[in-house]
Amino acid sequence: MTVLVPMSVEQDEDGWWWAHAQLGPNLGANGQGRTKPEALADLSEAVRASFEVGGAPAWLVHSDLLAVDVDESRSRRGARRSLGGTYFGPYLTA
Repeated sequence: MTVLVPMSVEQDEDGWWWAHAQLGPNLGANGQGRTKPEALADLSEAVRASFEVGGAPAWLVHSDLLAVDVDESRSRRGARRSLGGTYFGPYLTA
């Protein structure tokens, strides 16, 4: 089963990449790495480990997704800069 997990990724001032997924009100998963792919792989492992303990949260398994077409010229590039490099997406499959 593939579960779509909302997550964020950012790079710190030392060059490390940090990834975070909020899986519920009191449940999250984190990953880190020297590269963005390493951080995402580490986060994926943490998400899987979390799901092994209590299963995937129902809100993630039974979520409806809405696909929205956007004009790339009006993308969130400016918003990304104002958020200090925080990256929201794409979804991580665990």
